[in-house]
Amino acid sequence: MSMEKEFESLLEKFYRGDTDRREEQLLAGYFNRQLLPAQYEADRELFQSLSSAAPEMPKDLEQRMGNLIDKMEMAEISGKTVAKSTLIRRNFRLQIAGLVASLLIIATIVFWTYFSGNDNESLLTDTFENPTQAEAATLEALQLFASNFSKGTRTVEHADRKVDKAFGILREAVGQEVKSEEGLVNE
Repeated sequence: MSMEKEFESLLEKFYRGDTDRREEQLLAGYFNRQLLPAQYEADRELFQSLSSAAPEMPKDLEQRMGNLIDKMEMAEISGKTVAKSTLIRRNFRLQIAGLVASLLIIATIVFWTYFSGNDNESLLTDTFENPTQAEAATLEALQLFASNFSKGTRTVEHADRKVDKAFGILREAVGQEVKSEEGLVNE
């Protein structure tokens, strides 16, 4: 194959976008020759203008891109953490709601059973002869209930404070990352 035919073949590949770096260097060498047929002058000008238009990359571009990618990954990870903790909190609240609903169902069944009896005699009869003893027993039962309920409430409040503190830290970290990303974008 003659050199001119090879050149035409490379030029066709170049216009199709199928050339590799070595082939483009061969074309550049051919276009840099002084003696070139007139039919290829327009191709020479186009090729030289494309070759000289290579943009200059900033020195710190790679470092800035790496930092931006790292910040975006951290924001993504933080988003997953927030979503996961929100899901845990929602599940906890659903469990509490389920527990309350169960207690209401049980209380309804108990009252319905006691008050739907066919006989005239009430199932809720006094168990104490002395009202003072009844009051003391009632107060003791209520204090036991209040004590146990208070323990459970304190535990829930403590866990809720820890979750809120963790959310605050996450919001602060995500807020700082978003602000610094905006600073990089504005630069």
